[in-house]
Amino acid sequence: MTKKVEKEEFDKFVQEVAHVISIMGADIMKMQTIMYNLLDELDKVEKPICVSCKEVLFIPIVKNVERSDVCPSCGENIYGAEQTTFESWDEGETIGGEEE
Repeated sequence: MTKKVEKEEFDKFVQEVAHVISIMGADIMKMQTIMYNLLDELDKVEKPICVSCKEVLFIPIVKNVERSDVCPSCGENIYGAEQTTFESWDEGETIGGEEE
């Protein structure tokens, strides 16, 4: 059985859903700010500046949290094209992927 909905009712429903999503987004942003500030106080945040877009990034240094060298703002490598990361350094790799 299908029920027809008036346009005004549907528009009101869409506005209410948009309002709820907006409130949830604001709460998530508050929680994110608290978490990054706490990690920063504990010296558990790296703050590199992307070489491509110059965006200051906040990268948490926490066990079992995967780190990425990809900038979330521009999609480029944060440190440059073929920068050696600490992870690849430990594996004996150098810039360009060749071992000395």
